[in-house]
Amino acid sequence: MSSPTPGLRIVFDAMQAPSHDGAITLFLHSNLIRPSLSNPPLAGPHAHMVRILSVQNRPPFVGVPCKIIQRIAWIACFSRSEGWRRDLFNMGLVCKAWAIVLDLYFELSHNLELGSPDNDPADISCVARTISGSPERARLIKRYNSTSYKHWPGWPMPRGLDYFKAQNTILRLATALGDVTIDGTVESVLPNFVDTLSGLREVRRLTVDGNFYIPPHGARYHTLSLEDISQFIAYWPHLETWGVITGPQLLNFAGCLHQPPKLTYLRLTRLEGLCNSDLLACLTHVSPTIESLFISFCKISRCLDENYAVDATIPDMPRLAFLELSGDLSSDLTISRKVPGSTPDGGKVSELRLYHPNNSNFINLEDAINVTGWGSITITWNQLYAPDPARVQAAKEVAQRRGMSFWVFLEGSHRTITEW
Repeated sequence: MSSPTPGLRIVFDAMQAPSHDGAITLFLHSNLIRPSLSNPPLAGPHAHMVRILSVQNRPPFVGVPCKIIQRIAWIACFSRSEGWRRDLFNMGLVCKAWAIVLDLYFELSHNLELGSPDNDPADISCVARTISGSPERARLIKRYNSTSYKHWPGWPMPRGLDYFKAQNTILRLATALGDVTIDGTVESVLPNFVDTLSGLREVRRLTVDGNFYIPPHGARYHTLSLEDISQFIAYWPHLETWGVITGPQLLNFAGCLHQPPKLTYLRLTRLEGLCNSDLLACLTHVSPTIESLFISFCKISRCLDENYAVDATIPDMPRLAFLELSGDLSSDLTISRKVPGSTPDGGKVSELRLYHPNNSNFINLEDAINVTGWGSITITWNQLYAPDPARVQAAKEVAQRRGMSFWVFLEGSHRTITEW
């Protein structure tokens, strides 16, 4: 048996007085040195010298500014290629100073509007578990979109119940949410879902996706109705934008909004069972603040002697800068009742777009163009129901004389659109 290798022993020998730069030199002896071909082992102790610099003279370490760290993280996640979330997480483990990236993981990954698709979407259950353990990070999430999380296993098979529970957890803890995009939930967690949304107070933009999803086995999927929505937006004092609203009707819509109104953007899409009086109540309430209004593919019942809801309220919309209507929702009053000079802040040209209106409602088109406050008007008529060309030409001449933009297009049977 070979003898054990002797242990390394270092013995303090002497100390040299501090030099002019404040450094201290220690002379040490050891009984062992690693042999090499060029330096064979020698008998006896070996001397070593260690020079210790003064703390005061060491160059100070300057950490990377937080803004630069944030910029690095932003560049890392900009392409959103596969694995970018893991890379962002690893950056947060570099050192204590870079731990801020762990916060950016939640802030950037949920809040950046990046141009490229997300090839590494987050797992909703993992996010819910993480913020449950660190609730302070939940406030970093300013935007929630139910469709941006990783597709559940077995896509396009049903989402599991865990998915909807995780969604409730995120919405309950992320109290700083300002932008919410949701679709629906399963009926077993619906009351908790609505109550959780009612607890939010900072939401300024709401988008409701009306698509239907296959529910988990044995569960019933519930698409949000306007009655559900009215329950929780009544608690949102800062709501300004409501997009892609779908549902059976606009029941008592005005009653669920705050006084004074704050809504600046409203999009109504594919509504059925809506009557003109309900829409009138809605538009009357938001008329002082509304700036952009879209109504498309909606079936709205109206008595023959009733003015269109938009026509009745447009004189009371001083901030309206953009109006887009699709279908039988407008007349020449939509043009003439826009108050001249009621352009939005910043001097932008106000714009009106009408698609497939009823041409019989535009008998006085020329007179309407002559008094309108719209700066730009575009009308697309179906070729089969187009108005008299002479009437359109006369309106164009008036618009040209007034220095405003007026475009008329015809949509053919093959959905080809040509300028008139």
